[in-house]
Amino acid sequence: MNNIEFFNYVYGYYGVGGLYGMNFNDDQIRAAIEIVRLGNRFGIEFVGDSIDREHVLVVLEENFIAEGAWDELVNC
Repeated sequence: MNNIEFFNYVYGYYGVGGLYGMNFNDDQIRAAIEIVRLGNRFGIEFVGDSIDREHVLVVLEENFIAEGAWDELVNC
């Protein structure tokens, strides 16, 4: 999967109007993808699969959801 395909894949889940209704914007998703791609903090090679997509979600949650906002997302 190339960079654009992976971005679109992740955006379809976590972006504005995405499957999970999390409404992260383009810049947030791009930043999280780069952190996962370059950081290797999860100890596995980045290949652009569903595992990497979930790692992007972890980064999005850690960096772009303010404390207490997660409860609002879950309970809306």
